Amino acid sequence: MGLSAQKCSTEQPTPYSLLDSDTLHYQKADQRDSVQTLTLAFVGDLMCHTPQFKYAQTDSGGYDFLPAFSQVQPYLESADLTFGNLETVLAGNTAPAYSSYPIFNSPNEYADALKSIGFDVVVTANNHSYDKLEAGLIRTLAELQRRGLQTVGTHYTPQGKDTFCIVEKKGFKIGILAYTEFSNIPLKEEKKYLLNHIDTSTLALDIEKIKKAGAEVVIAHFHWGYEYQTQPNSFQRAVTQKAFEAGADIVIGGHPHVLQPIEKVKSASKATLDSGLVAYSLGNFFSGQHKRFRHTGAILNITLEKNNLQKKIRLKSYDFQPTFVFQGFIEGKRQYRILPTFAAPLVASNQQPDLSKANFSKIDSLFPYLNTHDKKQFFESFQDATQILKQQ
Repeated sequence: MGLSAQKCSTEQPTPYSLLDSDTLHYQKADQRDSVQTLTLAFVGDLMCHTPQFKYAQTDSGGYDFLPAFSQVQPYLESADLTFGNLETVLAGNTAPAYSSYPIFNSPNEYADALKSIGFDVVVTANNHSYDKLEAGLIRTLAELQRRGLQTVGTHYTPQGKDTFCIVEKKGFKIGILAYTEFSNIPLKEEKKYLLNHIDTSTLALDIEKIKKAGAEVVIAHFHWGYEYQTQPNSFQRAVTQKAFEAGADIVIGGHPHVLQPIEKVKSASKATLDSGLVAYSLGNFFSGQHKRFRHTGAILNITLEKNNLQKKIRLKSYDFQPTFVFQGFIEGKRQYRILPTFAAPLVASNQQPDLSKANFSKIDSLFPYLNTHDKKQFFESFQDATQILKQQ
């Protein structure tokens, strides 16, 4: 089968239908300046437990998830490209209706919110992708793409396995691949094309193919590891090494539902960037899980720099913005809010967390609805995030 690139251009996002399969085209961007920069933002798992959609229900019977993201929306919108892992499906209000663990199914308004707050690319390959079987997986793709959100990791047809998502933005061509370690509901052999599973041989071929299709920088997203463990396991490390050896530039992980370290690595000969970066798990960005570490996430910001004269792209910088998922009462109503726990991103170098820069002194004015217990969790979440993410 021939190779083709999906239309993952965020300049003029045009959602595609089932009839279009996965084959799209992208337009070339102007390259007027000799040096250009591109900012990327990555978040962790976007879940939707029952309290999340119940708290979002409106008086008219619909759903409004926007308030939950109001405090972090500026961080997501400020990036040139924003990525997240959707760990639920949009199978429609079927019988049974909307649900969460162990079989997730969320309202379409969730996708509306993701588009409105700045997401560009949504990873759809995870252990819950097949919760509502083939019909739910396909409808999820259709609903996301109908809203102009690009998807990666699941497919409509067998031919979709040979098409690749390449986003062109500001003169950069960013290729995105996504895979899951397993599916809670196993797929029959003849249906495995629907969902990308981690296989290092396939991964190496896909990286080679996506580069031939035009990708300059390759991002590999993996749904992997042990839940609730703050350190990557041997499988995560082994797959990461294989990904970098095959030419991946950035590796992003999800599934543990807690943060795991971010590491800068020396690029392999097949890579484009001068330095590679792996974030083994970015935790829960939005979920109904409450225990320590599980309500903590992070926005990972990466800046790439392209020198058109030298035809080189480098990792200019990266930093992270820790986040905390608050669940409680605001103006007498139970609500969720994703709260940034730092006034400005921490520079992910060798610095130690500097508590003097945190917005703790402003917490009462910024988040007046936090009670004493909430504040304790907020501070604890910040400290957990900085300690885990600074481990290199």
